[in-house]
Amino acid sequence: MANDTLRSHTTTGLNDYLLVTAEPGTDPGGLNAAVSDLGLTILDREELGAAGAAERNAESWVSILAMLVLLGYLGVSVVNTLVMATARRRPEMLLLRTLGASDAQLRRMTGLESVAVAGIAVVLGTALAVPPLMGIAVSVSGQPLPTIPPLAYLLLIGATAVLGTGSIAVATRAALRPERAG
Repeated sequence: MANDTLRSHTTTGLNDYLLVTAEPGTDPGGLNAAVSDLGLTILDREELGAAGAAERNAESWVSILAMLVLLGYLGVSVVNTLVMATARRRPEMLLLRTLGASDAQLRRMTGLESVAVAGIAVVLGTALAVPPLMGIAVSVSGQPLPTIPPLAYLLLIGATAVLGTGSIAVATRAALRPERAG
């Protein structure tokens, strides 16, 4: 292929690689001398894979960090929403307390509600995430089932449960605290 044609199809306008298939028994020294005139060096498959491994690993960590930052922002917004919704229920809880409900009963009630909310969040979150993941899996591997590491999935479920139940528990405790005279 002509070099000008090749370079017009690259984003950098440079030839990064020249793929060569050598016949069995070809002298590596002669092949190396033939391509060294072009300013290139020969790497076998393993060397080529190792050369890009560090760069791919660094890109992978950058993607993971970006995803963790996004999940952190999402977690803060979810916790804030749950705390505010529970805090708005203070008059309801105070009325129930006036009607004879104990603080333990009110905490148990909001605890069961928070478990239900977290369970629904896990089910809906999984149901909404599966179709796009299936599309990605088909385009990457040709298989319709996404490969999700079970540990990562369990960690996401656990974080969802802890954020949901914990934020509602803290807000309930604050809502049941007696008001201070100002």
